[in-house]
Amino acid sequence: MSNYSYLNLIKRQAKAYARAHGLKLSAAQEQLATAFNFADFHELTTVAARNLADPRMMRAALGTSNLGELVEEESVYQALEFAVEDALSGATAETNAYAFTIEGLEVIEAAYDASTGTALLAVAFSYAGEQDPDRVYHGSTFYVDANVRLQRRGGSWELLDEDGLEIFGCERDVDRDYRAAQKAARLD
Repeated sequence: MSNYSYLNLIKRQAKAYARAHGLKLSAAQEQLATAFNFADFHELTTVAARNLADPRMMRAALGTSNLGELVEEESVYQALEFAVEDALSGATAETNAYAFTIEGLEVIEAAYDASTGTALLAVAFSYAGEQDPDRVYHGSTFYVDANVRLQRRGGSWELLDEDGLEIFGCERDVDRDYRAAQKAARLD
């Protein structure tokens, strides 16, 4: 069993809880199990062996029953904004726009890799800026498809340092507008 399996994560939490509250490990395990709506620790271990899709297991081990919600955590969102700004800095410099922000962030797919302890989120969003009115329009929005990798450290989720953001699709609004105009011209 992986060090990052749900059951091992819960066992680690129980050990830390027992130390912090001066309890026996068995008492801490029981308290954690009931806190996550299991009848007792035995039921928790039984569910862990049979049904990892049980939302109680994910909440107990990872702190959430919906991995897609992880991008809404303030620290994760801020780190994502910084990573996107860094990854698209060259492209945004070509637009004559400024003050870019992430808009319409949507999690397409989310999964947890128990072998590495990472959450992988496939996301789509627009990265839009304010067009400088004194300059020729060169676009102000990018439509981005990306993978976001997160790891839980110290009870909170964080973007992985170097592999936290992988952009695999990026299109500018001017390119979409150009293709739409070309298509319309062919139809006329």
